[in-house]
Amino acid sequence: MCDAWVSWNGWYCLFIQGQSVQMPDTCVDEYSCGTHAPLWLNGGHPTVEDGVVTRDVCGHWDNNCCYFQSNPIKVKACPGDYYVYEFVSPTTCSLAYCAASHIKLFLIPESTSQSNSSASTTTETIPSIESMTPPITTTAAPEIFYPFGSSGDTRNAAADDGSSIKIQLLRPFLFFGRTYQQIYVNNNGHLTFNQSSSQYLPYSFPSNESQDIIAGLWTDLDNSARGVVSYHQYTNGSVLTRATQDINNHFPNLAFNASWVFVATWDKVPYLSLSGTETSFQVVLISGSNFSFILMNYGDISVTERQVEAGYDTVTSTHYFVIPGSVNGSFIPNLKRSSNVNVTGRWAFRVDGGHNLSKGKSSVFLEIDKNNNSQFF
Repeated sequence: MCDAWVSWNGWYCLFIQGQSVQMPDTCVDEYSCGTHAPLWLNGGHPTVEDGVVTRDVCGHWDNNCCYFQSNPIKVKACPGDYYVYEFVSPTTCSLAYCAASHIKLFLIPESTSQSNSSASTTTETIPSIESMTPPITTTAAPEIFYPFGSSGDTRNAAADDGSSIKIQLLRPFLFFGRTYQQIYVNNNGHLTFNQSSSQYLPYSFPSNESQDIIAGLWTDLDNSARGVVSYHQYTNGSVLTRATQDINNHFPNLAFNASWVFVATWDKVPYLSLSGTETSFQVVLISGSNFSFILMNYGDISVTERQVEAGYDTVTSTHYFVIPGSVNGSFIPNLKRSSNVNVTGRWAFRVDGGHNLSKGKSSVFLEIDKNNNSQFF
């Protein structure tokens, strides 16, 4: 396991089986945490009164608890007896951060800045923060998905690297200062406004490109064998009522009323040349008055070795966002358990140029379940 491959972004809180845990701040045995040289916090945890502190991070190797001196991280103690960490990429592979409620303790050589007078062990194995994801099990679309699959949907042609025709929007959509009357739904998991795109390798946001792009899950998908890419616009009815409720829940104090909803859905679309895989997700555009929002809803998504990315980017990257973990093909099955608005599987953004603040957690949280699977939420 190598956490240098993870796109770390923001603050993280650690959980095991629903219980808040912390990084070990004493030496951890080699080959723990699913890696060769497990990373531990050298310097101890702060108190609430300490505020944000910077701590060294060590990796145990060759019987030296601090053989690898990785990049320092920031740590904060929060009221309620838990900690948050601003993780960064380790200096090399194979290093991975540890998290545990019970840890193995080892005598630390005097060469490190922390000492421990005795050594003891527990029977609990320390899980790694990043872990292998089990094979996917197909389920029905999550409840967070907006309606799709009806006769009113328009389906994209079944074609590798294909796209929709130019879609005339029934209402204008404001995206960070630019107002659009048209859009394209591209089979490779992204939306563009000025022209269709067959690009299957995602740009790395911020890309400083010349077009606005919304990436639900930008990667090399292929609906020519199976799976459906579809879209539907709404200007009245229950979908608008639902969108109004969702946005007012996610962004309170706006008194928002939806007048238009555009739902693009990728339903069980496989990766190219991998018909046994599937991806299911949605990008929902919502507007009303001078407000514009994006919802990204995630269902079952297979592991992939292909390049992937989820988020959005604007012309010259004046505004951009990458969903944490979405550039890691081994992690993306956990998108369906991630959120920035406390709704599992959903990410919500205000994109008209106003403050992109929701009532959900402003930090990204990471959970490790009993099977050592990790998730942001």
